[in-house]
This record gives sequence, C-alpha cells and structure tokens, in this order.
Amino acid sequence: RNTGDRCLQVGHQSFLTPASQEGEPPWVFLQHSFRPSVRITHPPLAPRDPDPPVLTATAIEALPAGAPLTFDYTLHEYVMHGDGFVCEETGRQVRGFRFLERAEQEAALPRAMRHIRSQHGQFLFGQESRC
Repeated sequence: RNTGDRCLQVGHQSFLTPASQEGEPPWVFLQHSFRPSVRITHPPLAPRDPDPPVLTATAIEALPAGAPLTFDYTLHEYVMHGDGFVCEETGRQVRGFRFLERAEQEAALPRAMRHIRSQHGQFLFGQESRC
C-alpha cells in the first residue's frame, strides 16, 4: 500500500512499503534525477504473490568513482502520494509520470517500468478507472 514517503511503486497497485522496524529502504539512498545514472528493475509481479520483488540497480553507463547514484522516480511512480517532492537538481516538482509534460512522457516511456507503460496506456485510452 502506498503510504507516501519511502514507498516505491512496483506494480499497478503494488508498492514496496518498509515496515517501521526495517529502517530506510535502499532506494532512498539514490537521489532523483531526470537524467539518472542507474536503472532499477525487477521481475514481473505474480498475482497475489506475498513476497516483494528483488530490485536490481544497474548503471546506465560507466560511472566514475564517487559519482552519485541517481534514478528517475517518474519511471516508477505514476502518481506519487501527496505532492511528491522537489528535485534538488532542477528545482522541479516531482509528482509522477502522469504529471510530466507530454513530450517528456513520450521520451521517457520506453525506459519506464512495465506498470507505468500500462497505466499510461489506460489513461490515454480512457480506461484509468479499470486499474
């Protein structure tokens, strides 16, 4: 369930939500960037699978030692909880894929996670309520 801060969308209605005793989830140590240095992937979710997916972070290109690891939250989150957050790099509000400009959506769609591509297609074809 999406409780906001510290959650990561991994499916249409599936979110990785850390339990209070777990501490910080690993993705919070990756900064947001609209030009990310890593891509986070995971295998498709099986229906009603109680186990969370294993996330894999892979560098998009060779990174120099000490370079910050960044990823694009908009490729993972369709609509972020609340108002999202402000990108430190650009000063822009980050609220999820749905709130990107149309040209940005078109450019980002091939790199977006499967659930984002699906939700965007449903939105474009008026099927959003069926998610």
